[in-house]
Amino acid sequence: MGVFPGKFRDRRTDVVCTGYHLSIHSSIVPGEALMRLIRLLPLALAGLVTATLSADDWPQWRGPAGGAISAESRLPERWSDTQNIAWKSRLSGAGISTPIVWGDRVFVTSQAGAGQSRVGPRLGQGADATPRSDAYSLGVILFELCAGSLPHETFRYYFEQNVLYRWVRTESLEPFYQRLAAAGLNAPDALTLSDVISCPGAESCRLAVTQSRGLGRVLTEFFSARPDLVDLVPSGNIRISGCPNGCGQHHIGSLGFQGSVRKVGGKALPQYFVLVGGGVTDEGAHFGKVVAKIPARRITDAVDRLLTLYREERESDTEELGAFYRRIAPALATERLKDLVELRMEDTTAEDFIDLGESQAFDPIVMDGECSA
Repeated sequence: MGVFPGKFRDRRTDVVCTGYHLSIHSSIVPGEALMRLIRLLPLALAGLVTATLSADDWPQWRGPAGGAISAESRLPERWSDTQNIAWKSRLSGAGISTPIVWGDRVFVTSQAGAGQSRVGPRLGQGADATPRSDAYSLGVILFELCAGSLPHETFRYYFEQNVLYRWVRTESLEPFYQRLAAAGLNAPDALTLSDVISCPGAESCRLAVTQSRGLGRVLTEFFSARPDLVDLVPSGNIRISGCPNGCGQHHIGSLGFQGSVRKVGGKALPQYFVLVGGGVTDEGAHFGKVVAKIPARRITDAVDRLLTLYREERESDTEELGAFYRRIAPALATERLKDLVELRMEDTTAEDFIDLGESQAFDPIVMDGECSA
């Protein structure tokens, strides 16, 4: 029951005990942006469990031996709000951890701490990525404005390649933002289409084909100049990988780009496979479909056209970008990009043979080693 930054919710949770098992039922109440400090809540069971039933202590996650197996027999196989319930008690926050059963007590962790928020500053891409010195600034801000917890409890990076501060007091939000601004860490549009996700690419990876972070920087600059396109998409993302290994998870991006190479006039030219319709929903993961292979220098044009198609054909202003491309025929996207795919030698420029973020001619080299991710 995790909550992604930018989609904060306050959770009201019921704890239900069957005499052997503890289940947690949660309803989501929209509104408050908060993440609650963990506290331990003991719940007495004496007199509530029938005399004919008993259970071994369950002192940790996955049980006494760590195998998630109990030696007990005659355990209830079904329970609901009214079936096989010994008692039921409301907690003050979300219960998202393993309960501890010890003797006649159950210990449950609950998230608490009203008046606290989670803040997720957006970090840069490519050459504009956060320099090492900013890590110190992030740490100083943490100690000055967060709720007094240790750094490893309140400050972390996450897959969207931003940083997350937890336990920021509500009254500290404005000075927190001012400190971020002073450190140059107040970029807008976190977790929007313009917040591009990319693997390190050929800049540091021995397996990558293209400089994917260079494309990430170019797209970031493109969206900075086109806020209308960012506002157009209520939900969606762009993910970039420099090779088929997919460390940028391009295959589940609303729009995904995978680095590749083609030969034009006997010379290597950087290009990207263009995928549409990827994403993760309640039904599972959806892999994007390849609709074109576009030279690297034309990717911004491709993105512009794909978003124009979305604007023209979407069912509503709230349709998610990945869902839109899963709904329509991939051939429609292929048709929009058709003329960007073709590139004859006589139509090329010297820049076409230089990867984004590089200054030398594109020269992919196969090297021994592992993916940098």
